[in-house]
Parts: sequence; C-alpha cells; structure tokens
Amino acid sequence: NTLKTTDLPVEKIWEDNDNKEGLRPTSITVILYEKTASTTRKSTGKILTLDENNNWKGIFVNLSEYKNDEKVEYTVEESGVSDIMYDKTVTGTQATGYVLTNKLKTIDIPVEKIWNDMNNRDGLRPESITVTLYENGTATNKTVQLNESNDWKYTFEKLPEYKEDKKVDYTVKETGVPTGAAKYMSEITGNQTDGYTITNTHYDGYIEITGKVWLDGVAGKSNDINGTLGAEDTPLKGIKVTLKDSN
Repeated sequence: NTLKTTDLPVEKIWEDNDNKEGLRPTSITVILYEKTASTTRKSTGKILTLDENNNWKGIFVNLSEYKNDEKVEYTVEESGVSDIMYDKTVTGTQATGYVLTNKLKTIDIPVEKIWNDMNNRDGLRPESITVTLYENGTATNKTVQLNESNDWKYTFEKLPEYKEDKKVDYTVKETGVPTGAAKYMSEITGNQTDGYTITNTHYDGYIEITGKVWLDGVAGKSNDINGTLGAEDTPLKGIKVTLKDSN
C-alpha cells in the first residue's frame, strides 16, 4: 500500500511600497499546523523559512492526507513579522496553497501653504518654498517644493505609521520664506491625522492710525477701543491697538 500524501505550497506577499522604508524583515518563518476530526489543532513541527533567496515561496512536501483514517486539515501561521507595524491576512486553501500577505500600516499627510499678504501686494512672496518632513523631531530626506503650479499643496503618501513597533510622530518645517521685520510671520497648524497648514502673513512693521470718528454725536467718549490689524481683513496675531480720547 502507498501512503497518500499531498504537497502544500506557501507564498509570502509584501505590500510595503517595495520596502522603500527598509522595514521588511530579511526572512520570516512559516509554521505548519494540523488537525483531524478527533484531534485539536497542533503544530506539526515542520517549518519553512521564506526570504528573497527563495522568492518568498516554499512547499511543505509529502504531508499525510490521512491519519487514523481521518482526513488531515493543514493550516499555517507565520512568525517574525510585527503585528503592530503590519496588517496580516492568510488566504487560500489546503488544495491550492496558502498566501500570507503583510500590508505595512501607513498614513498620508497633506500639507497646504496659505499666503496672507494681500495677493502679494509688496512682491515679497517667493516663487516656491520647500517643506521638509520631520520624523520624531529629526529631518528626513522627504522634501517638496510648493508653488503655484501645485496650488501650494502636496501630500506625503504611504508613510509608515509605526517603526520598531512605536508610533511615528510626523511634523513639517518650511524654508525659503523671507522673515523678520517687514517680511513674513509663519505659523504651522494641524496634525499628522488631519494634515498641516503653513500660513505666512506679511506685515509692514507698523501701521499709523490717525484718528477715530464717533458717529453717535457724543463728544468726549471715555471708553477705550481695542482693534487688530491685518491683511485682507485677517487679524495679525499678537498685534493690538487701543484708541481713546487722549490719542
């Protein structure tokens, strides 16, 4: 009599943007499990090591189809891949083989530049600015130039949400914007979930206000008036004037 056997192919698929972040392990281990109608699921002790050398493919060979006249059900599990950094799925059947897919958990971070300079009234707005992506406070090599051709917008795509099983903190900084007196104030708002907005507001050092005219016919008003100054009706943060009878 010839023992009935079967072969079980296994393949690993990576969905990680061709490992551009270098987070993929060099190899993973696939463990073969078995169970029958009268036995619980247990490890067979058989493993496969998948890596680039075997194109992330392997075959469990000469597996017994039956044990004690009961058909054996074979399944697989993998080790060596982070559950925090990757989403894992196993598809296929014992007859066709199993495919283990690991998808890197990623996020997209949009960035937008807003100019608050009365439509570049003074001609100080640069033709482009550079935005650098920071990872846990350290500059990365990911940069983008924002300009009119891309509507001053960009999205950093497929960024790893986790590295070494820890959530990555992404921020942005800009360069290429003139700052200082009579130039631009810069403010960055937002977060990595909703995206970042970089607002540059142009101011002229100071604006002289020559007087306040009361239209209610009451002379000698004593109440102070507080106001804010800004381009295009947008208040300039931190700039306030007080108008009263004495001035």
